[in-house]
Amino acid sequence: MRRIGRAILKIIIVSIIINIIFISYSYLSIRVMKNNYVSLFGYTFFEVASGSMSPAIKTGDIVVVKLNSLYHEGDIVTYEDNSSYITHRIVRIDGDRVLLKGDANNVDDAIVSSNVILGKVVLILKSIYLFRRIVLNVRVVVSFFITIVLFGLVFSYKNIDKLKKFRMRKIHYRREKKSRRRVSIKKRDANKRKINRGKRV
Repeated sequence: MRRIGRAILKIIIVSIIINIIFISYSYLSIRVMKNNYVSLFGYTFFEVASGSMSPAIKTGDIVVVKLNSLYHEGDIVTYEDNSSYITHRIVRIDGDRVLLKGDANNVDDAIVSSNVILGKVVLILKSIYLFRRIVLNVRVVVSFFITIVLFGLVFSYKNIDKLKKFRMRKIHYRREKKSRRRVSIKKRDANKRKINRGKRV
């Protein structure tokens, strides 16, 4: 049970660290470097704000987009529209003109130029936003670390108590061993004295 608990604890800690790194990088990329979106190793990601692509992509899902990738009719892509980013499916490609539509929408989007398409959606992370919001909540993080500290104190106290008992048993064993040696030495000396007396007689 302890091993399972430690494994779960490690997974949670790693998840928190990864989320913090991503959030920090996103903040630096957008706020400091003044980029419109985050770019990492040729990929970017967006949180879906509407259900226009449901059931394939639902509100709150994270889409990972490969920038400047090849795409075909039927692929899901992300494109820029008046400083907003929309993720829809390609209905038709006519040269540099692309017609897109949300799976849940009744009408097509306006035809867009291929220049505004960022790239193809290569991965959909389902409902990860719930986990991210919980993990990155300040109260949750503080409570989590307090719990870790308390568990650490409890386990350390138990380990110290076990170590003390082990040391006490070790000391007791050494004392018993010494006392046995003394008794055996006394018996040996007594036997020698008896033997010597017998020789004298």
